[in-house]
Amino acid sequence: MAAMSDALPTVRLRNAWRSNHPWIFQKLVDKPASKPKPGTLVDIVGVDGEWIGRGFYNGHSRIALRILETDREVDVDAAWFARRIAAAVALRR
Repeated sequence: MAAMSDALPTVRLRNAWRSNHPWIFQKLVDKPASKPKPGTLVDIVGVDGEWIGRGFYNGHSRIALRILETDREVDVDAAWFARRIAAAVALRR
């Protein structure tokens, strides 16, 4: 299942990340060598190289990373979004 994620750009944090909040601010992110376009899905790694999660990158926003998934084996794809939306709808009912 992780085949798609192997090709994702990687963004590294410059400080230790000890939070479960889904937002990571720009000041905590090392500038990537080749800057992904805003909205690009990226793998996020800590200052020590340990994988943290997968999310959206936007180098133009104060919130540079928005973590979507913290299970490395789960790809964030159309099926992922469909499952999350279905779960949200079920919760509302």
